[in-house]
Amino acid sequence: VPQDVRVGKYQIILMSPEMALNNESVRKTFLHPPFVKKVVGVFIDEAHCISQWGGDFRKDYGRLGSLRALFPKGIPFCLLSASFRPCVLKDVTSKLGFDDTAVIINVGNERSNVALIIR
Repeated sequence: VPQDVRVGKYQIILMSPEMALNNESVRKTFLHPPFVKKVVGVFIDEAHCISQWGGDFRKDYGRLGSLRALFPKGIPFCLLSASFRPCVLKDVTSKLGFDDTAVIINVGNERSNVALIIR
């Protein structure tokens, strides 16, 4: 991991579940105080994949809950998805260890400018 990342120079860092969980340098960075001090949140995009892919296809999606133990309490974890069915949302929040105090914001995904036409 570049030194610039370790000292918190960047506001946004993107990585795959595999990189976040299996790269020793990344794990050490997550525990490095200057880095942790600047973390304002952990955002997991396409979070429905935790349920859909976390079994056999890409197992590290199913292990993303272990990231929560690396960060201090109070660092928010945000799950983003345009396709959270209720059963998938329940599965994902369970796998990530969210409790009843988790805040769920559903703004829907209805888009008036998008049409699905089947012929």
